[in-house]
Amino acid sequence: MEKKEKISLAELEIAFRDSNFLKANEILKVLCKNFPNNYNYTMNLGLSFRKLGQPNKAFKAYKDAKKLNNKDYLLFYNLGNLLKDDLGKKDQAIKYYLDSLKLNSENIDCWKNLALTYTEIQKFDLVIKVCERILSLDPNHFDGNYLMGFSFLSLMSPKKAKVFVEKAIEIEYNIGALRTLSAINHMLGNKNEAVRYAAKSEGAFIFYSDERPYSTI
Repeated sequence: MEKKEKISLAELEIAFRDSNFLKANEILKVLCKNFPNNYNYTMNLGLSFRKLGQPNKAFKAYKDAKKLNNKDYLLFYNLGNLLKDDLGKKDQAIKYYLDSLKLNSENIDCWKNLALTYTEIQKFDLVIKVCERILSLDPNHFDGNYLMGFSFLSLMSPKKAKVFVEKAIEIEYNIGALRTLSAINHMLGNKNEAVRYAAKSEGAFIFYSDERPYSTI
């Protein structure tokens, strides 16, 4: 490695550490120009473009990286996240998540994001299948339990939903899960439980603040 490249990498590490993505992007552009066949530089250029809120340029950089190495599960995972969250192309995101999982079926974050994407397009039968995989990797995974329960509820199976949503709440006290459990109990005819969890969800994460002046006497 040349001295100039070492200096650039040191500066790049500092830029990423300080979240100075504009500086990181500038350094990476030069590195990619000088070393066009370096996969890591091209991959990180895509990351820097995404951090700068330039998803189309990020997408191009990731596609360029794919030409250099199409066996990195993280590349396909990042492409899926970019398409899902920044470009709103959920069908393409699903394809890349599946490509990533073919390369590494143990990436639970990828399974989770795949489940979230299926939830967003209301393919609840597929969410359940994905959540089964998530829970086989980690039975105490919050999203795996919650999305499983939410999907059963959406498919009008409140009894099945209740088991998973209650488990999710045991794992993490979450306002969305509380509201879902309230809806489940309402559907099951458990009116008191429905009201109780609805009240809990309304009060979740709200802290009482008494702003009245106090007497010094």
